[in-house]
Formats: sequence, C-alpha cells, structure tokens
Amino acid sequence: MRRPPEVQPGRLRSDGCLPGDRRVRPRPVWLRRRLVMLAKSRAAGRAGANPTRSRAKELTVVSRVPTASTPRVVTAGLIAGLVQIATVYVLQPILGTQRGVFSRFVADGLGIGDGRIMAQAAMSAGGLAALLVAAVLWALVYRAIAPAGNAVTGMAFGLAVWVAGALVVLPLLSAVGAAPSPGFLGTGFSGARSALVAAIAHLVYGGVLGGLLAVPRQAEV
Repeated sequence: MRRPPEVQPGRLRSDGCLPGDRRVRPRPVWLRRRLVMLAKSRAAGRAGANPTRSRAKELTVVSRVPTASTPRVVTAGLIAGLVQIATVYVLQPILGTQRGVFSRFVADGLGIGDGRIMAQAAMSAGGLAALLVAAVLWALVYRAIAPAGNAVTGMAFGLAVWVAGALVVLPLLSAVGAAPSPGFLGTGFSGARSALVAAIAHLVYGGVLGGLLAVPRQAEV
C-alpha cells in the first residue's frame, strides 16, 4: 500500500489546509471584504467613465402621461361651456350687470346692423351653439398645452383665456367695427363688475375642463 507523503510542520497551503487536501476552506472575512471593496471600486470607475449610461440604468421607472381622446375633450368642452354660461346667468343678477351688452358689442364690432338683433340671437340656440363651439376649441388648445393638467391648471388656463380675450380680441373687434371701446379688461360694459363676472366664469370653465380631463400618471418599469 502506498504511503501518504510526509508533511513537515508549518508546510500548509495558503488557505490553511494540508497539501493534497481537496477540501476548500472558506476565505477569511477580511479577504472577502477586501474583494467586495475592490469590486465596488471597479464598478465606480466604469460608471465614471460613462455617466450617461449609468444614469440611464438608474432610471428604471418612466412616467408616461396619457393624452385624452378627442371625443372626451369635446365632451368636456361642452360641459365646461354650459357651466360657464350658467355661471354668467347666475352672477349677473347678483352683481347687477346688464344682460346683452357683450352681444351688442360683438354685433357692432362685426358690423351687423342693429345690435339688438344680435343680442336676441345670442339668447337663441344659434348663439348658444357659437359659445359652445368656442368652448370646445379652447378645450382642444388646453389638451395641447397641458395634457396632464388638473382643475388647478385648468383654472389658470381659463384665466389666461379671459385675459387674452379682454386684451386682444375685444380691442380688435372695437378697432375693426363700430363698437365702442370695451375698456381695460372689459370694464367698459358694466364697469368692474362685468370684468369680475367674466373672470369668475372663465375660472369656472377652466376648473371644470381641467377636472374632467385630468388623467392619472402611469408608471412602467
């Protein structure tokens, strides 16, 4: 029988086992820690060499903002326009403003004979339809500007529409036609109260529109 080789004292392998022993001794704790630190330092060096790629790997969650469909925008614009018109009719007797003044101003600005005819038409189905068409068009603009909006952003949009109309559209109608000056922010109709009614109505319109078109954010990995 073959005798095993003699092993002199102190002649051990680097892992602490005898020569010829096939057992694998676990690495010491300090060696494992050293290897982990070395691996981390190498990974940090590679990330520093290409920071854009490293940043892209970290961004694993992407926020996607779905856009409201056109039928939904049209419906929301119609509802918001109806609420806006109702707000005007509720506030006018409360604040004591005159009805039909704005319709007569538009008739004079467009050069349509007697303003009274236009004022009566504004109360008819045709006038109501024109206002609702404008409400739908502004709703489409709102979807393009703030696809992930809410009631707050909608109110800001409605206020911006009122300011743009009072500072740009009304002076243009007054300049191209025979209509009197609308005054600053439309105060020429019934004073500051008419401007207040218009501002509140546009805020209500924007708030309702933004609330109806608000969509939750969806996260994907």
